[in-house]
Amino acid sequence: RSVPTPRLEWLEDRSVPTVTSALTGNLLDIQIVADDQKLSAYLRLQGTNLEVADNANFNNASSFTASQVGQVSVQGGNASESFILAAGTITASLGTSGLDSVSMLNGSGFAGPISITNGTNTTLANLQSTGGSISTNITAGSILLSGTIAAQAGVALNAPVILQDRKSTRLKSSDIPLSRMPSSA
Repeated sequence: RSVPTPRLEWLEDRSVPTVTSALTGNLLDIQIVADDQKLSAYLRLQGTNLEVADNANFNNASSFTASQVGQVSVQGGNASESFILAAGTITASLGTSGLDSVSMLNGSGFAGPISITNGTNTTLANLQSTGGSISTNITAGSILLSGTIAAQAGVALNAPVILQDRKSTRLKSSDIPLSRMPSSA
């Protein structure tokens, strides 16, 4: 009589795509975990509150008192995540890392500086800093620009730039000229 061989089943370690947010001091920390899927974090100014959600309708959004937020940090993990500011001018600075794209809709923006860090190609659309600068640190790949990129205190892009639509893409800076790292860098 033969003894049946036990059957092994491997369960993969998978995370559920999520957008989480928490306020620590004046830092609004937004984390996007997509696990090889496309996922966006949405932020908007709604009255006196900032709302964070994983959908454009802001269903089940987390809400924070806008006056308590001085910095917004948005972090992705594998460059398939994106950040979209859907409405309002946020009186804070913005720092992002590990995101595939950063977009601002309907004339929205940040009053403070905007800093974007990524290791690969990054899409920037309609970025606006009404009182600060916009800077990027893209270590490999290029920047795909779409729409207007405007900053009161300057725009610094340190990677090759591809204009998605040359007729509608504009770089604006009132104080400091556009600077780019040399192509040999």
